[in-house]
Amino acid sequence: MPYPRLYRRYTAQKGLLSTEEANVLLLGIALGLLFLAIISIGYLISPKTSRSLIMITVTNLIFGRAAGMSLGYAVGFGHLPVVPLNMFIESVLVFIFYPLFVLSWRSVVVSRRLGGFMKRVRRSAEKHEALIKRFGVIGLFVFVWLPFSMTGPMVGCAIGYMMGLSIKVNLGVVISSTYLAIIGWAFFLRGAMERLAGYSTYAPITIVTTIIAVIVILHIRRSRRESAQAHRKKHRA
Repeated sequence: MPYPRLYRRYTAQKGLLSTEEANVLLLGIALGLLFLAIISIGYLISPKTSRSLIMITVTNLIFGRAAGMSLGYAVGFGHLPVVPLNMFIESVLVFIFYPLFVLSWRSVVVSRRLGGFMKRVRRSAEKHEALIKRFGVIGLFVFVWLPFSMTGPMVGCAIGYMMGLSIKVNLGVVISSTYLAIIGWAFFLRGAMERLAGYSTYAPITIVTTIIAVIVILHIRRSRRESAQAHRKKHRA
């Protein structure tokens, strides 16, 4: 009989409205909508600036904070608004991703579109969980701060959840570490661009292109490695 199962799913989803995860998700959605509204209004005032901010946002979402920030400096922005904008983007991502990860972990909300991404994050979190648990909150802070592939805030908050951290501690550690990483990237990227600008006017865009190329190569290598591992497991089975 499907009715008991449907009823349990209904009551579970209904109960989500009173959870901390639901509040965080609503906050993330609200901040995202607020950003869209500000960009829309800003486009009427200064289309060029708004287009640049949109490009930075999209680049961050696709290729990560380093690429997004380097693009911001390449188009002529200073630390303001590059640093606050990327902090805002990363915060919204965490506020939206974390509740969805928790709900998918509990099998309350299942999305086919996000299923593959959630599985990759979960595998990466499980891979690093034991090592980070050894150092606790400090280990999680350092993990999120490190500028390596799959060590960002989304994987970090997934590990924090698996470690049993409360939502406040987990998000507090992840976001503060993310902000520190962004500040570090800001000084490194701005300094590198200023030094290389003396050699070539194309230095800023070269840095952006190089960072994106490295990220794409790492992603391809990781995808191939995961595919090979999955193929070996299937062959053994």
